[in-house]
Amino acid sequence: RITDEKTLLVASSDFVHYGEVFDYVPNIVRTPSEIRAGIRKIDEGAIDYIRHMDSKGLLDYRQRSGATICGILPIAVLLDTMPKSAKVELLDYSQSADVTNETDQMVSYAALAFFESP
Repeated sequence: RITDEKTLLVASSDFVHYGEVFDYVPNIVRTPSEIRAGIRKIDEGAIDYIRHMDSKGLLDYRQRSGATICGILPIAVLLDTMPKSAKVELLDYSQSADVTNETDQMVSYAALAFFESP
């Protein structure tokens, strides 16, 4: 075992980068609210694999969806490192459009915490 009560493992990544500048414009969106909802749905697909501690499923999902999650490999390594009994909690989710109101290009963010069950 490589973790103990004095060890904190961190994998840092933003989630989907949307827009032509990021070369990712899935054909699921039309209006600004549809863009935001569509990107959130893509992110939730990745978050679901993370919640289930499924690194292979997460990497396969990225291939299928094209989700531009740049730190997906560190996330997968973290999932493979954590005990399978760990609980995962979504702490926060946001999109840059929450601040800028710009949906032509935006980035989304998710904060998740992993807790070992007693």
